[in-house]
Amino acid sequence: MGIISARNGRAPLFKISRRKVKRFCKTRPSTGRLVVEPVSTGMNEFDLVVLNEDVTNSRLKAGDIGTILTVYAEGKAYEVEFVTLTGETVAVETLLPHQIREVRASEVMAVRDTAVR
Repeated sequence: MGIISARNGRAPLFKISRRKVKRFCKTRPSTGRLVVEPVSTGMNEFDLVVLNEDVTNSRLKAGDIGTILTVYAEGKAYEVEFVTLTGETVAVETLLPHQIREVRASEVMAVRDTAVR
């Protein structure tokens, strides 16, 4: 068990195992010390995601872009909303992690008509 304390050396803030600290901290290369910095923990609420596969019984196709509304069971499932360019909801689906992925900075959005013909 390690102790995380305030910088001024006063009483410990809380006790936590070193393994858990490494999960939420980064190691500073120059000193090897642990530094508290944000670490990506996967997809979060309000992140833009890309659909990896067509959704059966839906108008959604692979490549459609949605927004995560809810993260279930620490990332075991996601509720994702897909909207038109004017903001109208096309679908809200509960999807598994293999069905979606995070958007990449190098990607460009495309337009597809979802009207039933």
